[in-house]
Amino acid sequence: MINGPLNTEAVIISGLSDGSVIAAGMDKSDGSADVYTDLCMPNRAAIWDEFIDGAKTVGQNAPYAGTQRLYVQAFMADP
Repeated sequence: MINGPLNTEAVIISGLSDGSVIAAGMDKSDGSADVYTDLCMPNRAAIWDEFIDGAKTVGQNAPYAGTQRLYVQAFMADP
């Protein structure tokens, strides 16, 4: 359990990294999942379509300009 920046307690559940599971937990509004920290688009467009545009049970703030990349060992990055 950690003390979060909003003066609330948070539990980070190791291994819970499937965005679909997180969004479905948020959709239930039962406290099983409250925050999804990063939704990479367009890879996760199905989550956006179902929970943000569709059911409107997950809200979002203004997106930031992120860059998606493929990460490899350094010797492979620069031929």
